[in-house]
Parts: sequence; structure tokens; C-alpha cells
Amino acid sequence: MRHHGLPARAARNTAMMDALADLPPMVIADLLGIHPKTVERWATLVGENWSEYLSSLT
Repeated sequence: MRHHGLPARAARNTAMMDALADLPPMVIADLLGIHPKTVERWATLVGENWSEYLSSLT
């Protein structure tokens, strides 16, 4: 990435934000070992609302 002039951190963060559009925050937290509250904040920033998904699990 750096070879092409793209900062690795920005690419990583973009990939994580994109993953939040496809996966619930708890799945991301488990996969990446990140605190669930952190991932919830990211999901809020991305604008994803997984409340419908969570309610379908019960």
C-alpha cells in the first residue's frame, strides 16, 4: 500500500468501516478482538443500525 502512496492505517480503517456495512458489530468485535463498545461507535459513525438484525435473533 505504501509503495503506491496509500497510508496503511487509512486503508485498514476504511476496510473495517466497510465490513460494518456487511456484518453486525459484535461479529466484527469477535473477529478483530476489539471492544464491542468501540465497534458500536464505529457502526454509529458509518450509519449502520443493526437493531433489526438483533431483534430477529430473539
